[in-house]
Parts: sequence; C-alpha cells; structure tokens
Amino acid sequence: MAITRKKFFIISSVALALIGVLSLYQLLGSGIEKTYHSLYSPPHPMQYSQFSGSDSGFQGTYRAKVLEIIQEEERIVEGTNIKAVYQLMKVKFLEGPKKDDIVEFENDYILLKKGDTFFMDYFKLLDGEEGYNFQEVDRKNPILLLFLVFLVPFLLLTGLKGFRSLVSLFGTFFIIMYFLLPRLLEGSSPVATSIFFAVAILAVVMYITHGVNRLTHAAFIGTTLTVAVVALVAEISVSIARLSGIASEEALYLNIGTDGTLDFTGIFLGAIIIGAIGVLDDVAVTQSSAVKELRNASSELSRSDIFLKAMRIGKDHVSSLVNTLALAYTGASLPLLLLFSLSDTAPMLLISKEVMSAEIVRTIVGSLGLVLTVPITTAIAVMFLSQNKKK
Repeated sequence: MAITRKKFFIISSVALALIGVLSLYQLLGSGIEKTYHSLYSPPHPMQYSQFSGSDSGFQGTYRAKVLEIIQEEERIVEGTNIKAVYQLMKVKFLEGPKKDDIVEFENDYILLKKGDTFFMDYFKLLDGEEGYNFQEVDRKNPILLLFLVFLVPFLLLTGLKGFRSLVSLFGTFFIIMYFLLPRLLEGSSPVATSIFFAVAILAVVMYITHGVNRLTHAAFIGTTLTVAVVALVAEISVSIARLSGIASEEALYLNIGTDGTLDFTGIFLGAIIIGAIGVLDDVAVTQSSAVKELRNASSELSRSDIFLKAMRIGKDHVSSLVNTLALAYTGASLPLLLLFSLSDTAPMLLISKEVMSAEIVRTIVGSLGLVLTVPITTAIAVMFLSQNKKK
C-alpha cells in the first residue's frame, strides 16, 4: 500500500506540475492581453466614435519595447491641477501584425525607460492613419522572479510536502482557468458551479498535499460541510443586503463585455465561496492534525477529552485568522477607503454603499465559515482518528 501511494503521488505530482506550468504560461503569456482587454479594459472612446468596419478601429493589444526616449516634459493635465510627465518615445512592436515595426508614441501614464516592454493598443482610422494607446507594463518577468525568490526558501523549509502543496496550487489554477471560468462565462449557475469546483479544489489541494489518510478524510469532509453552510449563509446575506454584484469597476466592464448576460449576484456568491476555501482548508487541516497529535501523545485520553483540547487549539487559531481575514480585505480596499475618507459621506451612507457592504458581507461570511470549521472538523477528526478510544 505504501508503494502504491508513493507511485500515486509521484505520477499525480508530475502530471499536475506539467498542467500547472502550462496554466501559468497561459496566464502570463500571449493570451492574457486578449482576455484582459475584452473583459476588463475600459472601451477606448475612439473605438466607437471614429472607427467602424472589420478593417478599422481597434486592431488588438500587443507587446512593444521602448527603443528611445525622444522627449520628456512635465505638463498640467487639462482641467486639473495635477502635473504629469509626458514622454515621446520610439517603440518597436514585438508581436502582432506590426511586429518589428518602429513607431513614435506619446505616453502619459507611467514613466518608462529604454528597454522596457509594455502592452500597447493598436488602432487604425478609416483614412488609414494609425493610433496607439498605452495599456499596461509587461510585468511577467518581475512576477516570475518574485515567484522564484519565494520558491527557494519555501522548498528548503517544507521539502517534499511543500513541493506537493505547490503542485496542488498549480492544480487549483488549472481548475479555475480551464473549468470554472469557462463555465461561468457560458452562463452556468454561478453558485452551483462554484460549490462544485470548490469541492474539487479542496480534494486536489488536500489529498495531494497531505496524502490519502484519515486525517485528510476528516479535514476534507469537515471543510466540504462548512462550504455548504457558507454558501447557504452567503445566499441569505446577499439577498437580505440586496447586493447586485456590479459595484466594482471590473464587474461593470465584465457586464459590458458579456452584454449583460451573466448573473452577477450569483458570481459574487461564487466569489465568496471560492475565496473562503483557502482559509477553511487551513483551519480544517490544523484541527485534524491537532486531534492526531493529541491521540498519539496519550493513550489515556477519551474522545471527549481529545475534542475539548483540540477545540482550545482551534479557538486560538480562529481568533488570529478572523483578524487576518479582515485585514486582508481591508488592505485590498485601502485606496477605496482613502477615497471615502476624503469625502463628506455620512458613516451610515458609507456602510450602505454596495462597494463597502459587499466587502463587509464577504468578511463576515468568511469569518463565520472559519468559526464553523473548528467544531465540525474537530468532531469528524475525533471519530476518524480515535476509533479505538472509549467515549
């Protein structure tokens, strides 16, 4: 049995590692700008007002490289008191129909220097004149470098188990990129789809990282039950709070990009479910491990004793994680909070704004999931891991 499990881990790890690399390449590679532009980029005003026809207007978003900074000057942005640096640059297309073409381009978005690569929109006017619009800096290489900086100490500390957790992480990305997102864009039920793939992600993460054993069974069952409760509570909360799911800018662009065919309330519910499983997994595995260690430490402890001791460990863990979860959401919304702090909006109106209410609901529902995971998983782990103990 041990050899069979070893072979299973080796084969699954190699397979999912390859899948993960392909997923990461797809995410960071040439396809990302198409997805980004079609779903999340604001429509360029010239695209509709000055262009028409299949051979005119927006032609695509492509990588380009700065060859030379011709001129750089500071100007006042029209209609404001804000100063901005304008750069006239000579750039070279690295891909697309204008690959290797060199053009002059004015940039007022972010300071660039010679050798930088970035994404640029390419437009063609009806009279044949061409236009360009800065889209984003190409951040693929810094992200990969940062990942390597994390990877080395992580693997040195965690060893084989850490490698398996990375493999499961790649498996998670694969499930989300190639199964969850396409189903949501096709119009499948966001809640049912998110629950199904949340359970699939939990199975991949837990069994690849921690192995096929009673500890993992207990953690998986406990987390799955909690996900079901979280989904129910989230649906009730979103309904009571009357959240539409279209409060954020990216949701608005997605709504435009899909012609209003998606259920954004359901997508927001799905986001809560998918976002919660990471911390729920952490708590569930910790509680199962605590029960296992308590059982191994003393053969005299009864099931009830093990449960109570494990619950004390869980209380300390959850108390820290709830604070971590709230701070994580707060940190992600810091620019928005700063914007609201500059306004004269009344506190109760501020809380009632959907963009704020959505984050509050998300935090509370996620925190409730953490709280419920502890007793549910602990009770299941005691049953699974203490079958020879007396009550």
